[in-house]
Amino acid sequence: MSFMVDVKEIQVSKYGLTKVGKTPVLEIAFIDDNEKRYYIFACLDNEGYASIKGRALIEQLGGKATTVDEAIEESKNWKTVKTIQVTMDGLYPRITGFVFKEVNNV
Repeated sequence: MSFMVDVKEIQVSKYGLTKVGKTPVLEIAFIDDNEKRYYIFACLDNEGYASIKGRALIEQLGGKATTVDEAIEESKNWKTVKTIQVTMDGLYPRITGFVFKEVNNV
């Protein structure tokens, strides 16, 4: 079952900083009006399939970053997400789509 969630705020940060020797992961939190958080993670600094999927996510959001640090820096210039589509994957919500605010070029 899928449902739509209006996004009030987005927070972008590094995840997994406390694990010595582990590659950092980009954590993107989409926050609704009730302060509920919906997370998606991107493995940009890894090699292989994980980085391909992570970079595809960043491109979908309007970025060009290839590392977690670059993504955090450029995230303020990403497209503005208006709504996310969420599908329950067992007990956990999984973000399956984005609706972006339209940009008016005047």
